[in-house]
Amino acid sequence: MHLLLTSFYLSILTFYLGVFIYALPIPITGLKRWGPRLINDAFFIAILSTTIDSIIGFADYLRHTLGGNWTYYIHAVRGLIMYRTTLITVLSILKDYILKVVPGVSRLLSIGINILTASLYALLLMYFLALLVYYNIGVLSSLGITLMAIPFRIARSAGAFLLSFTLVLYLALPLYPNFVSILSVPLSHSFLDVTVIYGNIVTDLGYRVLEGYVGLEVENKYIGPAKLAPNGHMLLIVNKKYLDKPSTLYFDASSHRFYTNLTNIILSNLCLNRSTLNMCRIDVAVKGLLYYRKGMTIHMTPQPQFLEILEIESNSISFKVKLQSNGSLYLSIVNQYKINLISINNTINIDDLAKYRAYGWIWYNVPGNTYVIPLTPGIYTIHLKFEVSSLEGLEPSTDHLYPINIYELQPETVGDIMDILTYTSYVEVISSLLYLSLLMSTSYGLSKLLGSTTRLRLIP
Repeated sequence: MHLLLTSFYLSILTFYLGVFIYALPIPITGLKRWGPRLINDAFFIAILSTTIDSIIGFADYLRHTLGGNWTYYIHAVRGLIMYRTTLITVLSILKDYILKVVPGVSRLLSIGINILTASLYALLLMYFLALLVYYNIGVLSSLGITLMAIPFRIARSAGAFLLSFTLVLYLALPLYPNFVSILSVPLSHSFLDVTVIYGNIVTDLGYRVLEGYVGLEVENKYIGPAKLAPNGHMLLIVNKKYLDKPSTLYFDASSHRFYTNLTNIILSNLCLNRSTLNMCRIDVAVKGLLYYRKGMTIHMTPQPQFLEILEIESNSISFKVKLQSNGSLYLSIVNQYKINLISINNTINIDDLAKYRAYGWIWYNVPGNTYVIPLTPGIYTIHLKFEVSSLEGLEPSTDHLYPINIYELQPETVGDIMDILTYTSYVEVISSLLYLSLLMSTSYGLSKLLGSTTRLRLIP
């Protein structure tokens, strides 16, 4: 608003300067020509300053008529950025695994990762321009008009280009998906026809789970374990053909697969209302889990009525639980952990867990044991002290992570990879640059029109 007011005042100043020069009794042709120019500029800027809201409204109407939607476009590009980032990470891990088996395919994946990285940069550029224009349309257009309003056309070209650039992108950028659909070719890309399932992981009692693994069981096939992101978010890539089949999502920790709120469900029923393109957000609640840290899982049956984590240190943890019936406290730890003390209500101290050992296990390639402590109904304050002999080998190595079993590597897989890489390089890299080039050319042409108002003379 302040910029528009400034541009309007500058148009008034320009008008009076034009009248003043026009009335000067000095017969200098070069100077006298500025009189009608400034008067024309003043009227033109005044009209722009007072009608810019109507111009933006018309651009909104035209974009809506052509099928553009800013909300869909921003969410779609944001989803594609997240999808591409996850895909690059997974393919990098997959490449390291395949390198040991089929070096040729590994080189092909390296080329694919480079192409996907280029497409990610293109998407980031589109996303940045979208945020810049969508949230600053008023400021950018007002700034362009203000620059155009500076007397004697000092910044007229810059202002005209900024105004044109803003209006063109505001109108046409959300139409990019339609442009892509025109250029797209029917390539087969079933190999990477996947959906990224993401979301937060919490316990049934409401505590965030910041570490661990998740896995999906569908058609007697286990896709996992997929390690949680550093911020505790789940990122699980699933082939789209599994979305319409009954699936069960597990929290995979210390050789135990904990049931969640996603048990024997059709994922597409949840994804359809929450997904953007290849993205699907689902928040997961883990049943029976109290706490997990690298290689240490504390769980309980039955589910306690109440849980309060009192203190978490590098070598200790304290929490309070309430049981309504007889139950058991399970402590599943890898062999690198040594429990020095378990204190229950400051009355029962356990410094030797050997007699509570229930069974041993191997978590993919990490051995460990589960200890079971029986409890009666009541409220318990439990304090654990422990030490870790080594920080290495607390969790499964990357060779046992899920990227190796996302895809069934078959002879036609290489052809599918070539198809998707061609599709990605053509549609997401070339088409984005081509579309931006068209928008820049249109902006330049419109700026030439706005900056050349001498032909629209009000005074001869």
